[in-house]
Amino acid sequence: MNGKTAPASSPRRRRWIVPIALAVVGGAALLIVEASPLSPGSATPRIDDWSVDASLELWRQIPGLTLQFQRDGTLWASRAADVFSSSDQGESWSHVARLCPRESGPAAALRHALGASHTARMLRPPGGIETLLVLRSGTLLAAAGDRVYRKGSDSPDFEVVYRQRTDPEWKKIFRGWGEDATGQVWFGEYGVDRATDSRVLVGREDGTRWEVAYTFPRSGRPGGVRHVHGVQVDPYTGRIWAVTGDRPDESRIGWLGGEGGFTTAGTGSRHWTAVSLMFTERSVLWGTDALREPCGVFRWDRGTGATEQIAELGGPVFHSAVLADGRLLVATEIEGVGSDGVELWVGTEDGPWRRVLTAPPFEDPERRRLGTLSFPLGDPLPALMFTADRVGGVDRAAFVGRIAGE
Repeated sequence: MNGKTAPASSPRRRRWIVPIALAVVGGAALLIVEASPLSPGSATPRIDDWSVDASLELWRQIPGLTLQFQRDGTLWASRAADVFSSSDQGESWSHVARLCPRESGPAAALRHALGASHTARMLRPPGGIETLLVLRSGTLLAAAGDRVYRKGSDSPDFEVVYRQRTDPEWKKIFRGWGEDATGQVWFGEYGVDRATDSRVLVGREDGTRWEVAYTFPRSGRPGGVRHVHGVQVDPYTGRIWAVTGDRPDESRIGWLGGEGGFTTAGTGSRHWTAVSLMFTERSVLWGTDALREPCGVFRWDRGTGATEQIAELGGPVFHSAVLADGRLLVATEIEGVGSDGVELWVGTEDGPWRRVLTAPPFEDPERRRLGTLSFPLGDPLPALMFTADRVGGVDRAAFVGRIAGE
């Protein structure tokens, strides 16, 4: 001891007290985690400019939410990087996880916590998770950008299990992927530049190990395609179906297996350009993703292989679904001949088909391109469920309801 009294807090130290206190209080406020997408004060989606058929009733409207997957009475959805689930068709929701792998260390833990905060959720724009798959094991797989994330049923967090190619062009999963009866997961590569081949990937061991199952040559070569629009598992035969695009010579609908590794049901014209398929016991059906004619629903007969157009639509189709009662749904998109609005159609493989909803393009002219309605993947839908994306006065919102039968 030298006998000197320790000085009082220096002016420099005092200057830091208030900022530190504010940071602590602000951080505590930011750590309030939103437990449900049904936030108090959320604006009801504006659908007064939609034309809705008398047979269509919308029970539930949830702003900012994307419906992703449905199985055994549970509905999964996402908003930005967050995943939610509902066991009552969207009346109430539970937060499942956030698409942010937890890393070690205090700084990483703080970033993870702040990213999961209510404020961060409110500031984060719609987007994030592009497509979500729930395996029968309970494992969740999510695609965002060039990465595939996995969350095991016994894990609180996601981890990156696969990274798509970014050279010589960026690849991603467009929307459709699926799990077969053995637990293997299938998806195709979607890119826009025609700079390389396009592959179908298979995930094994509960989505932890990925390998190439089939390769479509690069566009311009025999059998070449621009990209894979989607891969789906046929619930009746177990076949792995793939749809490709975009030009007539690049448009193919078929399944993996057979001579050459891929059996083509049809190719060579616009009516074979599809993004999603609908399966029934007798048929495989799709709405054409054609910027020009023909815009319609086509049916491929499983027994004869014959193809016929069974409905004429007002625009190209990205998304389709099957209802639990056997009826089929397709939604047109705002692109090419369908640029004057979005339509929702319902019908059966034998007809008739009728339009039950029409909505104008998104009110922001700079962001209205590719506006459409999408449906959750998974089992046949027990009710009408769809996400409206850039349609009329709705930026993004989920809807649940019903379409009365004939």
